[in-house]
Amino acid sequence: MAERESSYDNVDLDKAEAGDLVKAWCGKCGEFRIHTVKARTLVLGKPPKAVCKTCNAVHLARQKRPGTRKSKKADASVLALSWESLVGEAEVETWKPYTIGSSYSKDEFVEHRKYGKGKVIRVLGKYKVQILFQVETKTMLQNK
Repeated sequence: MAERESSYDNVDLDKAEAGDLVKAWCGKCGEFRIHTVKARTLVLGKPPKAVCKTCNAVHLARQKRPGTRKSKKADASVLALSWESLVGEAEVETWKPYTIGSSYSKDEFVEHRKYGKGKVIRVLGKYKVQILFQVETKTMLQNK
């Protein structure tokens, strides 16, 4: 049984579909339990809803215990590596100036007056994009 449960640890919640089994924190049980994914969320980065197989509680599937955070130092180093590999060394003749009214597509290079140069890493819909800047990744508006 322990072997079977460990396979649920490595499930990517962003790709989990309804009916998938995942190991997640259950607030009602107070520990990590096996859950069945009930529905995917439409927002990237937000965990899907799941049902605890032990107590039948319905809540967001979280793979970390509430109250634990990643260290900011680790995030900064990953961001720096991502920036250098995606934007820092890119040879771009023209950087598209960022404006709210413009439309952007994935892998487009932009320049923001406050955040500097960046690359569109994800289109979140008609009105939002995620842009990787040197300091941080920002969700920005488009087509307004």
